[in-house]
Amino acid sequence: MFGIGIIHHLDTRQASREVARVLRPDGNAVFWEPMGTNPIIGLYRMLTPNARTVDEHPLAKTYIMTMQESSLSPLRCNISA
Repeated sequence: MFGIGIIHHLDTRQASREVARVLRPDGNAVFWEPMGTNPIIGLYRMLTPNARTVDEHPLAKTYIMTMQESSLSPLRCNISA
């Protein structure tokens, strides 16, 4: 499974359970997300306040931890800033 820029639009608890549900036991999921801790993303968000949808939220490490805790199977996350 692969996705770019979608997790930060979703309920991370529900998304992690769904990812775990549809993956094969030896499957992998890779998501490339803009991290809220990235200063360039922060500047972009500040300069373009009307460029987002209502369901969008900056992805923070706390959301990653939430995904790990609510997953039905072990979830390993690598964060590269």
